[in-house]
Amino acid sequence: MSIKLYSLNCNRLRSKTKRKSLFMFLKKNKYDIICLQESHITEADIDTWANEWRGPLFSLPGSVHSKGQIILLRNNFEATNITMERTGDRILTLSFRHKDKEYVVFNVYGPNNEKEKQDFLHIFEEAVCKYPEDSNIVAAGDYNIVLSNKLDVISGKAHDVNTVKHFNAVLCSTGLYDAWRMLQGSRKEFSWSSSYSPWIARRLDYILVNSLAFDNVLSCDIAPAPCSDHQGVEIELQTDTITRGPSYWKFNQ
Repeated sequence: MSIKLYSLNCNRLRSKTKRKSLFMFLKKNKYDIICLQESHITEADIDTWANEWRGPLFSLPGSVHSKGQIILLRNNFEATNITMERTGDRILTLSFRHKDKEYVVFNVYGPNNEKEKQDFLHIFEEAVCKYPEDSNIVAAGDYNIVLSNKLDVISGKAHDVNTVKHFNAVLCSTGLYDAWRMLQGSRKEFSWSSSYSPWIARRLDYILVNSLAFDNVLSCDIAPAPCSDHQGVEIELQTDTITRGPSYWKFNQ
């Protein structure tokens, strides 16, 4: 048995047609947990969108023009002791118990503004450190920062070196790992690209996991997404006990 989690900056969901298309895509791919960023959901939309999804919907509302994180659960997904927490306007957290294991899922949307990124990283670090290490921690989202200018910037300007270093330092202090990079080695790929000239492409979307969760990772891939300038990131976690090999690849900035 396993859990399939999918993360996507959906680039606005105000259109009912777009929501229907995305919800159908998510159900067709049988994801158990979905983290959506930049949905532009407001408090007034929550009940309507939940009825359209036909399953549990947890949100950190934004405005009709920005932000708005959503965590969707597949209908009939077995989760107990569910607790939702909102941290500022950029981090939505869901903790729950599934098949005798504790899980903490963060849905993160980092700022574009360079001056705001340092404060955001401090807030994210504090939010993660609140939870015990014996929980399976999964922090998914659009961080708007790369972990490596060498490997994650495919085209375009490099990110601020100090911000990149800070992001890597936060992963060290929280015990989180970039699941995709751990499995893909030095492969280059992007999760966001611009449609304008000059073409810019970067890997801004991550699923970060702690060591307990990583021991249960079956796969982590950058996956197609409908109606967005971002690609999705998906991860599959084994819910039964498995034995992992003696070593893994690790990159330090």
